[in-house]
Amino acid sequence: MSLDQVLLLALLALVPAVILSFLATSEVLEYPLFSTREKVFWFSLLWLLPYAGVLVVHRRLGLGWGSGKDSGGGDTINVTDGGHGGGGDGGHSAS
Repeated sequence: MSLDQVLLLALLALVPAVILSFLATSEVLEYPLFSTREKVFWFSLLWLLPYAGVLVVHRRLGLGWGSGKDSGGGDTINVTDGGHGGGGDGGHSAS
């Protein structure tokens, strides 16, 4: 394997890592519960360990695919009252 091929493979491996780290960086930046010191720590983790850092940050923030929650493939509404809405008399008057 020539040096050019090795460099091309390294580039192909790093491009997705840079994209993921960039997206995760914006999520950390917008996360309201982190102090500046904590944000610097998470930025460092993201950029020093590109793939693993993204997984750890997503798990820590509980966001998206890294949250460990099964969303079931879409937004669902849990209807427990027969579909008539919460409270009230369902449009029927008592008189």
